[in-house]
Amino acid sequence: MLPADFRANVKPYTVRAIGTLSAPTVFIDYTRITHDGMPQGAMLDGFDIALVSPLTDFAKAEDYLDPAVREFVRAIDPAPDLAWSETNKRELSEYLAWVVTVSFPTASHQE
Repeated sequence: MLPADFRANVKPYTVRAIGTLSAPTVFIDYTRITHDGMPQGAMLDGFDIALVSPLTDFAKAEDYLDPAVREFVRAIDPAPDLAWSETNKRELSEYLAWVVTVSFPTASHQE
């Protein structure tokens, strides 16, 4: 589902120390567990997925990232067990990123 340029570089999310990027990179951060609207014994696990451009020129990074995030959101939108709620453009370290907030249902006894 990720745009092709991002598939080779998926990392755990560490915004405080993303280091130097030489390629488009995806950071995945497990950010929340909620019970909103879920039946007894079920919950929603939430993640922030950051698509980050390695370009430090923000105008060029924006031109690169905007179509990529739209492609990604269109790919995940029809998934029956994955919901995205919003996406926001952010500055991460010296790079520009789109951060997509997603969630999926799990049972409370799953690990």
